[in-house]
Amino acid sequence: MRPPSSVTQDDAIRLHEAQAPLFRERYRAQETDPYSSAFNYGRKKIGETIVAALGTDGRGRMVLDAGCGTGFFLRALEARNFRVTGIDLAWEMLSRAREDTGARIVFGDVAVLPFPPATFDAVVSVEVVRYLREPERAIVEYRRVLRPGGICVITAASWLSSHGYAFANRVNAALHVTSRIKARQSFETTWTLRNKMIRAGLEDVSVEARFLGPFVLVEKCFPRLTPRWLRRWEPLDDRVADAYGFRNLSNHLIAVGRKPSLGGRA
Repeated sequence: MRPPSSVTQDDAIRLHEAQAPLFRERYRAQETDPYSSAFNYGRKKIGETIVAALGTDGRGRMVLDAGCGTGFFLRALEARNFRVTGIDLAWEMLSRAREDTGARIVFGDVAVLPFPPATFDAVVSVEVVRYLREPERAIVEYRRVLRPGGICVITAASWLSSHGYAFANRVNAALHVTSRIKARQSFETTWTLRNKMIRAGLEDVSVEARFLGPFVLVEKCFPRLTPRWLRRWEPLDDRVADAYGFRNLSNHLIAVGRKPSLGGRA
């Protein structure tokens, strides 16, 4: 029996069920050429931040990918010798993760994690909390299953993203253009995301912005040129995406926090 869902709408689960083949295709292309699309370049930037937070040698360390999808980040973490577990509510996504990784795969809700307290050394959750009715409830769960001193990495989409995605989503919602809204989502700023992490009981919280530029729109107009432009853009992007005045215009906000060590908040 499927457990109760905390996702804002079941539409979000159905959307990802339907898009499982597309996500797998995108991620396979990412492994071949991370500049092949704006989507894949964004995942490259997220992956770099995860590696910076967790380190490159995962021997003896257990990581939970909360909302693992088809398993792209599970594979990336496995390659660095982390012991990985993935959890998701989209059956079609999980079936592909089982086929493509050696990870432990669990069907379940990220807001009601079926793991004992202090199980993992790290939790990563990529492009998940935006679909949840109560994002902080999930972050509290991430903190619960972390060992003292464990690391939590969460991504969110910015309200002011230069892709224009959040703006378009809200306009379509306000105008009830349901054909353009596949699933209701929430968006953040660097401040709101940091505050959610702190309220959930995490400390040493930082928020990094990655991937500046309207490349989803550029790609729609110039798909063949986008990979070349992304390669040329990257050196400047790495300098300005997280710079003051640009951070909330970037397309991915990535929060990193730590569960207090023993002797701190339980």
